[in-house]
Amino acid sequence: MEDNSMCIGIDIGYGFTKVHSDYKNDSFPTAVSAVSRDREFSYMTPINVNGNDFIVGEDAETYGRVMDTRTSSFVASDPWMAVLTYALNSHSFRNGTIVLGLPPGMYSQQYGQAIRQAMKNAAVHINGMEMQYRINGNVKIIPQGAGIYFSHIKDNPEDAYKNVAVVDCGHETLDFALFSKNKYIESVTGSEQLGISVAIDEIRSEFYKRYHFQIKPMAARTALIKGNDEINHLNKGYPFDIKKCLAGYAMQVSAAIDRFIESLPVTPDVAIVGGGPAEIIKKHIATVHNITAVADPMMANAVGYWYYGTRTSVAEG
Repeated sequence: MEDNSMCIGIDIGYGFTKVHSDYKNDSFPTAVSAVSRDREFSYMTPINVNGNDFIVGEDAETYGRVMDTRTSSFVASDPWMAVLTYALNSHSFRNGTIVLGLPPGMYSQQYGQAIRQAMKNAAVHINGMEMQYRINGNVKIIPQGAGIYFSHIKDNPEDAYKNVAVVDCGHETLDFALFSKNKYIESVTGSEQLGISVAIDEIRSEFYKRYHFQIKPMAARTALIKGNDEINHLNKGYPFDIKKCLAGYAMQVSAAIDRFIESLPVTPDVAIVGGGPAEIIKKHIATVHNITAVADPMMANAVGYWYYGTRTSVAEG
C-alpha cells in the first residue's frame, strides 16, 4: 500500500514498541537479535540492515540472544533500524510522515538530524526485497513526553493554551516535561531511574526470598497490572502482597512527581501521566497533587506523535 498522506507515530520504548497510524495501532516487544545468514529461517523473517540480518519482536524473544536496547548507542544503530523497519512494515508504510520521540535528556536538533541521516542512508531488505521508505525531510523527532501531551490535547483541545505538566512513566525511567501555551519548555525537564522495571525487580526479588525460585519479569509485570494478592506460576497460585512489596517504590515515585511539580517555574493547570505503567502508577501510588492518566496510556506517545504529524505540514531539518 502506498499513500502519500500517510502519517505514522512510533514509540520505541525499552520494553515495547508502540505504533499508531491512520489505519491502526499495535505494539510488539522491543527485542532484536542478530542472526547468521546460513540459518534456516523456517518460522521467521529476518530484516537485513546494511548487510546484517536481524529478527525482531516475539521472534527475537523466542530465538534468544536479545541485544541490550538500553544503551545510548542503540538509537540510529542497525538493530534500531531493524526495529523501526519492523514497525513501518507492519503498517505497510512506504511514503509519508514518520514521527519519532527521544528521551528529554537526549533530545536535540543536532541529534535528530543525525538520526534522520542514518535512516536515509540505511540499506534495508526483507526477503531480498529492498524497502524504500521515501523519508527525506518527512521525519519529525520530538521529545518523548510530547507524545503524551499531544495525545491529551487531541482529546482535550481546551487545554492547549494552559500550563501542562507531563509525567512519562516508562520501563526504565520516569521522565518529566512542561508545556506552556502549547510550547515545549526545553529548560524544564527531568528524569529519574524509577521506571516500572524497578517495581518488577522488587517483586521478583521478594518472591525469590519467599519461595526460593525465580519468576520471569513478565509474570511479575502481569501480577502488578492485575493487582492480585497472588502470583501465578505453572498454573499454581502463590500468595503475595503486591502493595506491601511496592511500599518503598511507591514512596519514591510519589516524592519524585511531587518534587517535579513543585519545582516548576509556573503552577501547572493540569498534570497528566502516560506510558504503559501509568495506570499502575495511579493504582498503587498516591501523590499530593492531582495527576490525570491520559486515555490509553500505553499507546499515548505513539498516538500523540501521529497527531502531531498530521497537524504539522512543514518537515523538520
